[in-house]
Amino acid sequence: QFYIVEPNGDIAHCDNFLGDPDYQFGNITTQTFAEVRSDPRMQRLVEQNKAELEAMSSCPGFDVCQGWCPHERYTSRHHNPDHDPGCCGRLPLIDHFRHDRRAKAPTGVAVSLSAPRRSGPQEARDESRPTR
Repeated sequence: QFYIVEPNGDIAHCDNFLGDPDYQFGNITTQTFAEVRSDPRMQRLVEQNKAELEAMSSCPGFDVCQGWCPHERYTSRHHNPDHDPGCCGRLPLIDHFRHDRRAKAPTGVAVSLSAPRRSGPQEARDESRPTR
């Protein structure tokens, strides 16, 4: 659902995949976004991402990591001999923070380390500046 467009018009999955032809999908000077979305390579990427997220969905840390960044999963899959397709690899860190927060919470207070699900791009706000 997100793309990066380079100054020359090249369209890629994200800037981490620049230079990898498997993750470049055309050029806005010669194609529409509808054509890019219907490209068989794009469709394979979408299906692969869905399958990877489904495989990770039962991990106890999935509510926090949301399946990790696709590029990080790609890198781990290709270069980490201990890669586990059912976990992003950050579960020990997530568990550490959960344990630490629970230990510091006042008695009787529920503590969560869950990330809210995003439905689309979120605008970052600087809370230190007043809104206009």
